[in-house]
Amino acid sequence: MMIAVAGPAQSLAARIALKIEPSSRFKAGTVTVTVKLTNLGDESVNSVWTEAVVGRSSARGMPVESLATNATTVAAIEVTDAPTTPGIYTIIMKVHYQDVRGHPFTALKSIPLITAVRGAAEESPVAHLSNLHLGTEGEVVLDVSAPTNAAIKGTARLVLPDDLACPDPVSDIELAAGDSASVTFPVHRHFARPGSRYLVLAVIDYTLEGEHRSIVAQGSVSTQLPAQPFSGRNTKAWLIAGAILLAAFGVAQFTPRAVWDHRFLARLESLFVIITLLCVAAFLFYHIPPRLLISDTVTVGGDTPAHNYMASHLKTQLLEHGRVVSWSNGWWCGFPMFQYYFCLPYLLMAMLSFLMPLTIALKIVSVTGILLLPFAAWLAARIMRLPRPTPSFLAIATLPVLFDPSNTMWGVNIYSTLAGMIANSISFPLMILFLASASRDVDDRRFRLRTVLLLAAVAASHFFTLIIACLTAAVIPLLHGRHKILPGIWIVACECALGLLLMSWWLVPLMAKHQYSVDFGVNWPDAQLPAIIGDRLPLTAVPLIAILPALIGLVLAIVWASPFMGMVAHMLLVSSLLFLFGYESVSHVFQNIRFWPFISYSIMALAAFLIAVPCRRARARTLAVALVLLLVFLYGTDQPNHVRNWARWNYEGLQKKARWPVFGELLIPKLKDTPGRLANDLHPDNASIGSSRIFECVPFLTGKPVLEGGIVNSAAGSIFSYYIQGETSRDTAGFPNIVQPTTFDFTNATRHLALFNVKHFVARWTGTKEALARSPDWRLLGECQGWELHELTTHDGGYVFVPRNDPVPVRIEPHVIPGREWKEAGLEWMYNIASIDQHYVLLQTDHEPPPGTAAISRDEFMARVRPPRGEEKPPPPPPLRDGIATNVVITDEVVLDNSISFRTSAPGRPHIIKCTWFPNWQVRGAERVYMVTPCFMLVYPDAEEVELYYGYTLSDNVGRALSGLAVLLAGLVAVVQLIRRRKT
Repeated sequence: MMIAVAGPAQSLAARIALKIEPSSRFKAGTVTVTVKLTNLGDESVNSVWTEAVVGRSSARGMPVESLATNATTVAAIEVTDAPTTPGIYTIIMKVHYQDVRGHPFTALKSIPLITAVRGAAEESPVAHLSNLHLGTEGEVVLDVSAPTNAAIKGTARLVLPDDLACPDPVSDIELAAGDSASVTFPVHRHFARPGSRYLVLAVIDYTLEGEHRSIVAQGSVSTQLPAQPFSGRNTKAWLIAGAILLAAFGVAQFTPRAVWDHRFLARLESLFVIITLLCVAAFLFYHIPPRLLISDTVTVGGDTPAHNYMASHLKTQLLEHGRVVSWSNGWWCGFPMFQYYFCLPYLLMAMLSFLMPLTIALKIVSVTGILLLPFAAWLAARIMRLPRPTPSFLAIATLPVLFDPSNTMWGVNIYSTLAGMIANSISFPLMILFLASASRDVDDRRFRLRTVLLLAAVAASHFFTLIIACLTAAVIPLLHGRHKILPGIWIVACECALGLLLMSWWLVPLMAKHQYSVDFGVNWPDAQLPAIIGDRLPLTAVPLIAILPALIGLVLAIVWASPFMGMVAHMLLVSSLLFLFGYESVSHVFQNIRFWPFISYSIMALAAFLIAVPCRRARARTLAVALVLLLVFLYGTDQPNHVRNWARWNYEGLQKKARWPVFGELLIPKLKDTPGRLANDLHPDNASIGSSRIFECVPFLTGKPVLEGGIVNSAAGSIFSYYIQGETSRDTAGFPNIVQPTTFDFTNATRHLALFNVKHFVARWTGTKEALARSPDWRLLGECQGWELHELTTHDGGYVFVPRNDPVPVRIEPHVIPGREWKEAGLEWMYNIASIDQHYVLLQTDHEPPPGTAAISRDEFMARVRPPRGEEKPPPPPPLRDGIATNVVITDEVVLDNSISFRTSAPGRPHIIKCTWFPNWQVRGAERVYMVTPCFMLVYPDAEEVELYYGYTLSDNVGRALSGLAVLLAGLVAVVQLIRRRKT
C-alpha cells in the first residue's frame, strides 16, 4: 500500500511516498515482523525507524539514518510479549521519519496476525471509517455493523499517526446480531503539516467463542492549507465579482457618450491607476509579509545563507579599504569576491546597513526586485508614452512571471529569488527601465544620462540581463521611423558605450582574468526540452491564455510598427535564439534554460499590450483593468503557490529554527577565534537548520573561514573543495564539469583537509562520524542534535609551511580553453594521494621557473602524478608531517582578506601559503608569487619578513582609468545639458 504525505512547503512540490510492505510470522510466543520500505517520493527521508504494535505489546526496529529516493531498506522486528489468547489480531506498523527539514511524520500500515483459529469460518462484522478534511479540530465517524448470526462485544480503537491526536481513542462497543452503531472520535492537529494527507485506522477487537477477533477500517485525514484570499472557498466569490465586472464593462460600452463626464472619468482613472498598483503591492506583501522582513535574524533557505557573508564582507571592504572587488578568505581557500559576480545588490545592503541591522538590510534588498518588477513595467510604459490602460496591463502581466512555480533556479520568479538569485531579480526591472528609456531617447532624439546610469546598473546586477538589454537596444533605432534611424543609432550607441565605460573598472578585469573563474553548469539535454517546454512551462510560467494573444502580437508588431511591440518581439527573438543555440554556438556560459525568464516576460508583455489595445477607446476601461487584475490573482488558484511558506521559512531566520542550537550552542561558541578553516559533511539534514548550504554563513557568524562557499563560478579553488567533499560525505552538491568525482574515503580526505588548512569538521552522516571516531587524528569537541564538531590535531591551523621536498616546476602548455591547463594539472595531482608530499610549480606560458630550478614537461608531470597501470590503489602514504620541513620556524603569521604576512627562519627556502593563487597577489620580501599544486601560492623569501598583498594588475588599472574617463565625460554631458536647459 502507498502512504503519501506531502512534504513541507519549503521544498517546492516535494512529495514523500513510502511504500510499506510488511509480513509477519508467529512462533513460540514471538511475533517476527519484517518490513520492507521503499521511498517512491521525490525527496529523501531521514531518521527512519519502524514500530510494530500487537495488542498492548510493541517493539522497534533498528533506525536508518536516511532513505534516498527509490532506495529500499528492510527492518526485522521481534515482539516477544505476544498475545496468549488464540485468534486473529491486527499488527499496526508505525513508520517514523523526518523530511529534509527535520519535520517529523508517521505513516501507518496494518497486517493480520493469526495465532490460532479453531472454529469454523464465520461471518465478520462490517466497519467503515469516514474521511476528514481537518482544519484545527474535527471528528471521524466509525460505523460498525454486527453479523446477522452473532452479537459482538469489544472495543473500537482509533489509530492515528503521531502528527494527529485523539483525546479518547478507545471506545467500548456492544452490538446485538444484525445491529449497527456509530462511534465518533474527536481529532485535532498535533504537529501535522498543512496540506498533508494521512492514513488513519480503526481497529475493532472482540471475542468470539473464546477466541480473539480483529478487523480494521481505513480512512484518511487531510489537513487544510492556510486560508488565502485568492484560493479555496473564496474562489467562487471572486469569480462572481469578476462576472459582475465583466457585465458592468459590457453595459458601459452601450451607454450614450453624453452620460459620461470625461473630466471626472480622467480623475477617476488616475486614482484607479494608484489603486491598481496598491493592489499589486498588497498582493505581493501578503505573500511576503513585511513583519518577517524587519526581524533581525539571519536569512536562510536555498543559497541565501551565503549572501549574509557577501554583504558583510563588502561593507567591511568599503569602510576599511574603499574596495568593491577584494580578496575574501572566507570561502574556497580565498577568492576574488565580486570579480566575477554582481555587486549592486550588496552595495545597497551595505549602504542600508548604516541605518538598520545588516540582516534586515539584506532581507529588504533581497525582495526589492520582486516588488519593483510590476512598477518598473508600469513606469517603462509611461516613459514610452503608451496610452492608458496599457501601463496598468503591463504591470499586471508581470505577476504570472513572478509567481511561476516551475523552477527555483532560472531567475526572476519569486521562487528563484528566495532560493538565492537576488542579483538576477534586481537586474530585470532595471533592464525594462533601460530599454524604455533608450526608446524614449530615440523618439525624442535626445541623449540622457538616465539611460546611461540604468545600463550601468544593469551591468552591475547581472550578466544575462546585460546581454539581452544590449541585444534588444540594438534594434530600438529601427523602430521609430526612417528619419530617426541614424540619430537613434548614434544616441543608443553613445549611451551604451558610456554606460559600459562606467563599468570598465569591473568589465575589463573580468574579461582579462576570465580563465581564473570556473564554468559550473551545462545545457539542458535536448531530450528534456520538449517535455519541459511543451508540458510544464507554458502552463505555469505563462498562462495558456496568453500564448495566442502573444502570437498575434508578434504579427501586429510588424504591421503596426509599434516601437514597444517591436522591442519586446525582438527580445523574444534573441532570447529564443540564445535559448536554442547559445550554449553550443556562442559560449558555454549561455545555458539554455537561463533565457526562459526573458521568453516568459516577452510573451506576457505582448499579450498584455494586445489586450490593452481594444480597451484604449472603451468606456469605463478601469473596469477592464480590474477584471484582468482579478483574473491574474485567480491564476494562482490553480497553480502550486508556496510563496508565503517559502518567505516564512527564509525570513523568520536561522534563530527561529528548531535546530538553531547547532549554531547557537555548538558552532558559534567553539569556533569563534579559532585557527584554520571549517569543513562540513554535506548531509540532507543540514536543510533542517535552514538550508543544505547553511554552513556557508559560518564566516558571517563566527569569522571563521570555511572550505566551501557560495558563487562557485568565482573561485578556482572550488574545483578542489568539491573533490574533497566527495571524500568526506555520502552526498555531494555536484561537481564542476572539469572534476572527476571521487567516492567516500576519509583517510585520503584527512590528508587533503590538513593540506587545505581545515582544522575543524562538522559531521552528520553516520559513516562520516564513524570514520572520524576511528581516526587518531581527530578529536571530538561536542555534539548537538545529531551534529558533531571535530578538531584535526595533526596541525596548528597555520597557513604557511615549508615543504620537505622542493617543488618541481612544470611547463603547462596552453589549452584551447584558457585556464583549463593548470586546473587539470592541479586536479591530476589531487587525484593521486601519493603525490601530496611533492608539490609542483605550475608555470604558464609567460612565467619563468624559480631561480636555480629547471622545468619539466607536462608529459613528465603526468607520468609522475598518475599511478602506474594495474595499481588499483597507491601505496600507503607516509605520516602526515613527513611532507613538512620540521627545522623551519614560522612566526608572526597574520592572514587577512587582502594581506598575508609572516616571519620565517629559512629565507631562500620555498614557502607555500594555503590560499588560492590569483594574479593580483604581489609580495614584499620575495621576488614573485608562484602557483603551486593544487593552486596555492608559493614564495621564495629573500628576507625574514614577508608580506603578500592583494594589489592591482594592468587590467585593473586600465579598467579604473576608463571608468574615471567615463565619469568625466558624464559630468561634462551633465554640465552641457544643464547650460542648455537654462538657456531655453
